[in-house]
Amino acid sequence: MIKGEIDFDEYLKKRNIHRTEKLNELRHIFNEKPTLFNLYLAKVSITIRVMAMKVIFDFTNEELGRIVKSSGTTIGEFIKQNNVRNINKNVYKQRNFLPELIYNLSIVLDLPHRYLADTNAEYKMINSFVEYDRTTIESKSLFELVDEIITKMKNSLDFRRTIYGVKVENDFFKFEKSFLNTRVDIREKFFTVEIHIENEASIEYSALFILESSLKVKSEMFIRKAILRENNKLYILIPLDDSFKPDILHLQERFLWRNLLLPQIK
Repeated sequence: MIKGEIDFDEYLKKRNIHRTEKLNELRHIFNEKPTLFNLYLAKVSITIRVMAMKVIFDFTNEELGRIVKSSGTTIGEFIKQNNVRNINKNVYKQRNFLPELIYNLSIVLDLPHRYLADTNAEYKMINSFVEYDRTTIESKSLFELVDEIITKMKNSLDFRRTIYGVKVENDFFKFEKSFLNTRVDIREKFFTVEIHIENEASIEYSALFILESSLKVKSEMFIRKAILRENNKLYILIPLDDSFKPDILHLQERFLWRNLLLPQIK
């Protein structure tokens, strides 16, 4: 962590974090140095957190606004009005954004709610999922969810990227709760079902093998650490066309679940 602190200070000194073009460097850090990436997000303002995740997920303000059921102008104002470093405890900004906007942003940007709601939030890796604990978040089985998404994608005449949260029934992991906090990201030719796995013991070969075999559609599964949280995430990538191979920044071959777990069972 000391090395991480030194690297972070050097990064801030050499790179102006308030320059949008410099944020593209975070794509490399996100994949190669996740601990440093978390440290970066924890130290900067809410504005830079949003801008950084826009780069990671390839969002424009207009697209992000539509996905969270707001507007590009509102997102622009949210970014503009939160440009205060969280190390300054004496600064308080009066913000007039609806709580629902921040909850939705939390899921879409894949960040814990506290890092978007509180300018002065201290750096703390947590397993809080308050953004998923709302009546607007539906509950359904994984198979129901996958079938529903595939049907909508095949019948859609006007595609628009869609991201939302859902509670997936836990039929696979014996160390998890009855419902799993899950982020869904639907793109033009593929979608991901991203399940937060809170207990490390749940990441075992037999459970993942059964899950993969049960899906009945072509899929690839990846495991990565969640952003600014202590837990892992299981990414299920499903292409609409079996011949299509998506190239996604954060889902590379080395994160495939078999590549991560097979060495452990030999």
